[in-house]
Amino acid sequence: MAWWQITFLSQNVGMLGVYQTGVRSESPSSMSVTEAERIRQLEREVSRLREERDILRKAAKYFAEETNW
Repeated sequence: MAWWQITFLSQNVGMLGVYQTGVRSESPSSMSVTEAERIRQLEREVSRLREERDILRKAAKYFAEETNW
């Protein structure tokens, strides 16, 4: 897999998280969530997305080093 493919995939993973967040925030049950709870949810999601990003960066680095052009 080329570095640009991994970059493209990592961007799509990030967009997927944004899309899922939008879907979850529109559910009727989340309308009653307090601001503090919402902030905690968003902080957890940011943490998860950062972890995904870091994994993808490590994968990109690995595959870039593996390729002997």
